[in-house]
Amino acid sequence: MSDFDYLEWGTGLQYQTALPWLSFLLYYQQGHSRSEENNWLIERKPSLNINTSAIFHHFKISNQIRYEYRFTPDWNDYRIKNTLEISRPDIFLQPYMGWELFYENRNKDFMLHRIKVGIVKNISENVYLGTYYRIDFSNVNDEWQWKKQLIGIQLSLKYE
Repeated sequence: MSDFDYLEWGTGLQYQTALPWLSFLLYYQQGHSRSEENNWLIERKPSLNINTSAIFHHFKISNQIRYEYRFTPDWNDYRIKNTLEISRPDIFLQPYMGWELFYENRNKDFMLHRIKVGIVKNISENVYLGTYYRIDFSNVNDEWQWKKQLIGIQLSLKYE
């Protein structure tokens, strides 16, 4: 909360296959980062995603494999992101926790782990609002180091 230096948004189209546990998502995301010179830089990230999910004893277990191409002001390259999430979509305030792992091709290594916990509430038929707490660990010189923590607000619009 002390330093507002990042904002991101995204939009996509999801295709649900005949298998209820498998879908595909074409997604476009933009991240806006404030530089040390106080300029806002744009990173564009189109991606193709494979989504799987299953319900196990009231818990929804979801996994997403994202292949994205990153366009930054200084370089362009791809990365692969895996997101595992466990949630309880059947209760009033829907808690969830997740783990993200990033493989950066430009570094030829896994470069980021994220751990996230949050709650989401469906406030209307198509609108979801929530908050989360996230901790990031970065690979710096082949050592995992705590990089940052943040509190985020999530707003999702879903139309099926």
